[in-house]
Amino acid sequence: MNTSEVRLGQCYFAKLSERSTQVRIERTSPGGGWIARVLSHGKHAKIKNAAQLLRHCDEDEIAAVVRGLEPNRRSLIEPVTELPPFAFENKDGEILATPPTPKRIKIAEPPPESMSLLDAAAYVLKSAKKALSTREIVAAIIQQRLWNPSGATPWATLNAALNRDMQANGTKSRFVKAERGKYSLR
Repeated sequence: MNTSEVRLGQCYFAKLSERSTQVRIERTSPGGGWIARVLSHGKHAKIKNAAQLLRHCDEDEIAAVVRGLEPNRRSLIEPVTELPPFAFENKDGEILATPPTPKRIKIAEPPPESMSLLDAAAYVLKSAKKALSTREIVAAIIQQRLWNPSGATPWATLNAALNRDMQANGTKSRFVKAERGKYSLR
């Protein structure tokens, strides 16, 4: 079949993936060829060239395809013509015309803002009055619920934060390294 013989809206037998099926040409494709709808299942298929189109379909062949189709499950559902009236029941089983008003729930006051890890460490070291390791500081912070860890190694995070604070602030830092692995307040 030649390209000049192909007309939009016409039905053809087309060779698609080893089988010949009936298609209706719907529009031209921007990259060349045509977009066609497969009559047996309704999905789109791309016809790349006129060689894929084998021949025209007769009216009888199209009618045979239509008769052989089964409606899908959505088209078999009967439409609802009348909706049942709304009825609301309360706990006692009485029928109400309007929905019952929900009870208001008291909202608890929001918890006080949590401290940063460095602020919590300063608080713990101030109350401890001695040098502590980062594991001891983190254990005390978690026990007093001053800070909530989200990582797997909060003591390593605290160690890095303390070292970074001491490096950045120098003598103005709140923390000082008392001995190896232990920190205290200035």
